[in-house]
Amino acid sequence: MINDVLYLDEEPGACAVAHADVHVRCMIQRVGYVLSCILQRAGMEDASLYMDSGERHLWVDWGRASRGNYLWLLSLLVHLIAESDYRFTPTVRGKVKWERARHVAAACLDMCSAIPAGSMTSVPMSFGVHEVTGLLDRHRSEYAHRVLDSGVDAEWTRRERPEWLEEVS
Repeated sequence: MINDVLYLDEEPGACAVAHADVHVRCMIQRVGYVLSCILQRAGMEDASLYMDSGERHLWVDWGRASRGNYLWLLSLLVHLIAESDYRFTPTVRGKVKWERARHVAAACLDMCSAIPAGSMTSVPMSFGVHEVTGLLDRHRSEYAHRVLDSGVDAEWTRRERPEWLEEVS
């Protein structure tokens, strides 16, 4: 189920805003799943979390490595939910997903002490076919190519398209 978490800005709020509409929706579930895996691997048993498949994944490993990483993912989830609420009229199905993700966010606060103390480390880079210098630029470049090359008309409802999107493509 997990693919990459879209790292589009160092600040989680700006990262959430930079996501195209389609990615705001899927990232809520994706980041919620990553955090659910972290919680379950830290010993939390809660039937309302997303079920951990047991697979090894870069973002789960990264989130478990330090509290700074874990809190960045948690903050991204909270900002993605807020971004989704800002951009879209909730549907019944979407509301169910968001409620589950809200539950995951609340559970994360309870388990924060189970994650090793430490600052945020460099985010994982599991793709990278386009050569650019910095890690953030690499993630943005890959995102630009995914969005612009997909043929899908990416939209940012009630938001401006990120300025860097055209610059890195």
